[in-house]
Amino acid sequence: DAKTPDADFASGAEVARALRRVQRDAETARRAAALAAAEFAAVIESESRARRAERETMMDARLTLTRLDAIITAWANRLCAGWDDPRADYDAVFDAVSDALWDNWRLDAAPLYGESPAIVKTAIADAAARRALALRDAVGARRFGRLLAETRLETADSLWASRLSHLQDMSLSAMLGSASRREAVSNLTDWALNSRADCRAQADDALMSAVLSAQNALPNAAKPAEMGGNEIERLPDELGALLVASC
Repeated sequence: DAKTPDADFASGAEVARALRRVQRDAETARRAAALAAAEFAAVIESESRARRAERETMMDARLTLTRLDAIITAWANRLCAGWDDPRADYDAVFDAVSDALWDNWRLDAAPLYGESPAIVKTAIADAAARRALALRDAVGARRFGRLLAETRLETADSLWASRLSHLQDMSLSAMLGSASRREAVSNLTDWALNSRADCRAQADDALMSAVLSAQNALPNAAKPAEMGGNEIERLPDELGALLVASC
């Protein structure tokens, strides 16, 4: 608009002011983008450090063994999480829990029907603990602890790669979908913490599945009938390899 018909480009005080304004806006946007990138990178680095520290903990077979009771209890609570909603239908939740126990590990929860959710959770945890103790007695405490640590660590390692990629993608989407940089960083931090807890729970669930299934790979192991259950027919290939390595 400021350019005269016979001029190749516009000039003058008004144009100079407009250029300075555009330059200031661009510089402000650049600094904001750089600061946001640095803060997002800090969140990712914090998660990486937490992952390395957690990995060191998971590699400690003795520590994993001492935490097994807590892992079993948390697993039973997650398995029965449907009852956390007070509006949940008892029969529907019980059927889902009972089917999961029988289909995956040949644990028969039918005798528990009608008991309170708290009693069902405790009974499931007790049955899992008995099977874990039977496996420990069969392979020895040291080998059992190593089996626990390796199974848990293998699952956590496999989850970390996809979680890190998702975390990096979230850096961009958090900024695009947030009203401010502070809100974007807060959203990313919250997601990172929640996903860390989810990954830990998945690793513990994989550990429990391994423990509940592994006894059947040991031909001379005792076969206790927890909650009236029979034994699962086949061991997953990856767990079988771990047992061979540990034995």
